[in-house]
Amino acid sequence: MEHNVSSLPIISIVMPVFNREKYIAETIESILNQTYTDFELIIVNDGSTDKTREIIESFNDPRIILIEHGETKGVAAARNTGYSVSRGNFIAISDSDDINLPQRLEKQLTFLYTHEDIDVVSCWVKEFDEHNNSTELTMDINSHSIRSQMIFNPGVPAFMMFRKEKIGSLNCLYHDETYKAAVDYQWYASLPNSIKISCVPEVLYLYRRHYDQISTSGYSNQQYYANIIRKKELAKIGIEPTEHEFTIHYNVSLRKFGYCLIHLQDTLRWFEKLKQQNNLIKYYSTKEFNEMLNRISEKLFAMSKEIEVIKNKNRDIFIWGTGNQGLQDLELLKKYNVEIKGFIDSNSLKWNDEFEGFKIFSPEILNGKTNIFVLVSSMYWKDIYNQLNEFGLSERNDYTTFSRRL
Repeated sequence: MEHNVSSLPIISIVMPVFNREKYIAETIESILNQTYTDFELIIVNDGSTDKTREIIESFNDPRIILIEHGETKGVAAARNTGYSVSRGNFIAISDSDDINLPQRLEKQLTFLYTHEDIDVVSCWVKEFDEHNNSTELTMDINSHSIRSQMIFNPGVPAFMMFRKEKIGSLNCLYHDETYKAAVDYQWYASLPNSIKISCVPEVLYLYRRHYDQISTSGYSNQQYYANIIRKKELAKIGIEPTEHEFTIHYNVSLRKFGYCLIHLQDTLRWFEKLKQQNNLIKYYSTKEFNEMLNRISEKLFAMSKEIEVIKNKNRDIFIWGTGNQGLQDLELLKKYNVEIKGFIDSNSLKWNDEFEGFKIFSPEILNGKTNIFVLVSSMYWKDIYNQLNEFGLSERNDYTTFSRRL
């Protein structure tokens, strides 16, 4: 889809950046190589102290607009700076360390042109890391379903395109700069129900997982601000949770289902309270909201049964994954009195180390073994399943995972 670059571009891409010398060139190239070309790329350098600016300035493309923040102000402020100078009818968001697939802009713009009732559109995403692990994140395209999930988390990723004039007319264009994290969640939650949100059901964006990003290094800060939003969402249906209720809510939001299984009856009562209040207030669509909560309940029951199956197999049990999910699953198995032999990790640098008092093994320990069972505790469970299949192991009989998305 070729277009001549006009004096007023159709799309303004806003990209904040802070100390991304390692990734920024690849990200810029992924944008400049888009099949849709009538855009401006507004890069807001948020006080970088490395070679980020030098790398940006090495690109000779008139569509790039570089704006400097004299000091680091945060993602919310950087995006707001970009929004304030944007000239396009549509605004698209890109992070500075990811990859936009070539048809991202074209397909999101086409979606908005052909769905006049939709004001914000995201897309499916593939997450990847430095070890070439990857997983596709698929989301609902129904606006009511996306809205319903917002009581726990944003229902779609941050890599959206939206109608600037429509959002601006409702005074919802700019981020709340008091939020130093969970910026996307805050923005989505601020949109009134009259704004419809959807998702192109296709992977158009590659999201890079690495230790420098705020969602990794600033995890506690991220959740601090996310919890503020969650409580505001609960207030929209007239609920001020007790400490125990919100602990349940928080654990559901983070898919830490171990706590919910230990307090299963309290969790189910909390879900009923949410349903009853929303049925009364009708802030979220009752159909999609109730379906979401029922789906989580079914997941909890299924997990409880799976743990009993694992316990009764009388095999050597390994947990594959030494991140937060591995720790959560270890705690859950302990609550059910299930003992493990150790951990497995794909990262060779961790082999023979210890995690929570257990040895970390190479995946090769599974090769040729028959009396084992593997609990896959990684977001990259699809890649690990392929490896397990190569060892001659079969799903459900020899391995499973609790970390699949709902």
